[in-house]
Amino acid sequence: METQAVFVKSENPEVLEPRVAYTNFQSVEEMRQKYRLHASDTGSAQVQIAVLTARIQYMTAHMQKNKKDYASLRGLTAMVVRRRKLLEYLLREDLDEFNRITSELNIRTNQLMKPKLQGARGRRT
Repeated sequence: METQAVFVKSENPEVLEPRVAYTNFQSVEEMRQKYRLHASDTGSAQVQIAVLTARIQYMTAHMQKNKKDYASLRGLTAMVVRRRKLLEYLLREDLDEFNRITSELNIRTNQLMKPKLQGARGRRT
């Protein structure tokens, strides 16, 4: 079985550019290396948030080009929700780490800081 080439021809025939999927893979690996807590860390909240942020950036660019790709839009929405839940967890557990990650990754936190509604039908109790 043959794999696809990592590089594609650009407008200039002398220059080869990496495929978009490969650059996305590189950015995800870079995020894993930067935010890991120890050598084999791939599952901590910090690493997951960083990886999801890289994937969200890639999918956002994809959605700007392909506005009617509803399957990808659904996946993008799921990634945003998953990242939000991980950020809420990190906010509860480690406020300093939450502030560091959100500032380094430029994640808006205004919705996370609002008090949650509790009780039946969202009324405060």
